[in-house]
Amino acid sequence: RSLQIRPYSSGNQLIISGSLLVLAHGLGVEPAFVNAYLVCILPELGYSIGDKTPCLIDPGTNRGHSETKDMTNVYIRFGNAPKAYSVIRKDTGNGGQATNVSWNLVVEVFA
Repeated sequence: RSLQIRPYSSGNQLIISGSLLVLAHGLGVEPAFVNAYLVCILPELGYSIGDKTPCLIDPGTNRGHSETKDMTNVYIRFGNAPKAYSVIRKDTGNGGQATNVSWNLVVEVFA
C-alpha cells in the first residue's frame, strides 16, 4: 500500500486578532497534518518581503493561534493580543511581536 499525500495550501491569509479563520480544504477526509507559517509582506523585525518563519504559540500572552480540523474545514482562531504573533527576529535573534498588517498566515493541510 502506498502513501498518498493530498496537499492543500490556503495562500496568504489576513491576520486579524481574535478572529476565526475558516478554510475549506476540499480533501474529503480529516487532514492528518496541519502546518501554518508566517509570510512577511512588509519589512519588519529584520525580515524582508517574502521571508517565511514558523508561527510561535504563546498562550500566556494571547499570541499565536489554535487549530482544529474536520473533513471539510480547518479552523484557525487567532490570539486576541493586538499583535497576534511573536517571532524571533531574523537580524538579532531576540524576540519581537509581529505587526498583523506586516504578515500573512499560510496554512498547509495534508491528508
